[in-house]
Formats: sequence, structure tokens, C-alpha cells
Amino acid sequence: VMGAALLVTVGTGVDYVVRAIRLRGVAKRVRGE
Repeated sequence: VMGAALLVTVGTGVDYVVRAIRLRGVAKRVRGE
């Protein structure tokens, strides 16, 4: 059970980081144009 919870936590953390990077890239494009 703890292993599954750990996987979910790590997965959520990775998803959060990926979203933050994508949002940063989109913001740069909008500002650049």
C-alpha cells in the first residue's frame, strides 16, 4: 500500500513539474511574439 502511495506521489510531482515547464515555455512564446 505504501509503495502504491509513493508511486502516486512521485507521479503527481513529475506531472506538476512538466506542467510548470510547459507553462513557462508558453509564457516565453507569448512574450516573445
